[in-house]
Amino acid sequence: MKLNPDCTRALLIAVEKICDINNYFSAPEDLHEVEGDFTHEEIAYHARQCYLAGLFYEYKHPATLYFDVTDLSPKGHEFLANIRSEDIWNSVKTVSTKIGASSLSAITTIASNVVSELIKSYFGIGSSHNI
Repeated sequence: MKLNPDCTRALLIAVEKICDINNYFSAPEDLHEVEGDFTHEEIAYHARQCYLAGLFYEYKHPATLYFDVTDLSPKGHEFLANIRSEDIWNSVKTVSTKIGASSLSAITTIASNVVSELIKSYFGIGSSHNI
């Protein structure tokens, strides 16, 4: 299955919304929280990819459509914080498309760099790239 960055982002947002010290994300029960037109299979695939990329704290049942996510990892929280804004997310996707890199690792790096450039711009620090 091809990685869909929009599905990854929607899943991370849903996991963050549901998970706390007493609650976890469970599929298929919580699939309705993943906004967008994604199949159960697509969400399960992306959950496994998020886990393998270190974006989830704990993930159970990695080989089935039924899975549980305990929470986002610190890396998952950081990545989601970087891509939460629609404007930033659209910039990340634009850069990803322009350079032809769409792996989770590449998108995470792009998101971090987009945010870094925005911070530099905010503080008037010179930048050599336009986002």
